[in-house]
Amino acid sequence: MKQNMQPVVMLAALLVVALSACGGSASNPPAPTQAPTQSPATPTPTAGATGNAAYKTLTGHSDSVTSVAFSPDSKTLASASKDDTIRLWDVATGQSVKTLQGPNPNEPFHSVAFSPDGKLVAGASDDSNVYLWDVASGQLSKTLSTAGQVTSVAFSPNGKTVAAGNGDNNVYLWNVASGQQLWKTFSNNYNGVSSIAFSPDGTTIVADNGDNGGAVLLNAATGAISKQFADANGDAISVVAFSPDGKTVAASINEAFVFFDVDSGQEVKKFPESSTEALALAFSPDGKVIASGDQDYNVRLWNMASGVLVGQLTGNTEPVNAVAYSPDGKYLASGGDDKTVRIWQISK
Repeated sequence: MKQNMQPVVMLAALLVVALSACGGSASNPPAPTQAPTQSPATPTPTAGATGNAAYKTLTGHSDSVTSVAFSPDSKTLASASKDDTIRLWDVATGQSVKTLQGPNPNEPFHSVAFSPDGKLVAGASDDSNVYLWDVASGQLSKTLSTAGQVTSVAFSPNGKTVAAGNGDNNVYLWNVASGQQLWKTFSNNYNGVSSIAFSPDGTTIVADNGDNGGAVLLNAATGAISKQFADANGDAISVVAFSPDGKTVAASINEAFVFFDVDSGQEVKKFPESSTEALALAFSPDGKVIASGDQDYNVRLWNMASGVLVGQLTGNTEPVNAVAYSPDGKYLASGGDDKTVRIWQISK
């Protein structure tokens, strides 16, 4: 009987050896092979990104940067400064390609804008003038005069007119081709108009009404006031912007944003209640995000639908006076009292 058991024992032993060689046992089968763990790819910065590194930091201005604007093709950035210059920058390289100056020395620039065809740059000057330069040559093309410090400038969407708000409490409109003043209108603002914007269809201009606690909509053809917006608390509005669809006007009031319906003139939304004031506002091209340049040195990105903070761009060392999205939605530019211009890459 023992002799008959010996082959069985030997067979069992061979089976155990075979299983061991396969990395398992009769009672515990081998664990399934797992794919090696891969490190996640670095995410592309988006409109909801938070970060400390700018895509490019542009230096060259010797005083505060007051305004920034992208060319229609998103390849060039213009920056206005209290150092009496407007600089044009190559977005791809970060190099300054032109420096524009008015004929009068020691006159800071407060606002800058590209014409819709990208051929002209307008600068709002402390010397009461709006200057138009030819982008290709850098030569001064026209001088448009007002009666006070010019604080804001904007081209109409068709490029045929240019508007400006200034310290004499007026909004002006000129024909770009002829330089002829078409109208000016009194804004009832105690401290002058500090911010203006055209509606996307070009029929309306919004201007802040400063200490009067609201903003006005002006008929772009006549300059007549068509509607007035007012904060519920009567607080002063310092910055205004049209949404890309033209249905909403955003305004900075103290430490919050207020949004007005253009048709009804009613306040429809208010956010956030923060501890800092927004010095500049800009809608993303799709209207889903609004960016703020803030007194506390940050650029913040807010979801328009929810009012939730979705991103914060840091690195500025002084208040941020200006923000602008590139038309292609890839970049956000900022400028501030630290004399720098920063370009943030927010999508690819």
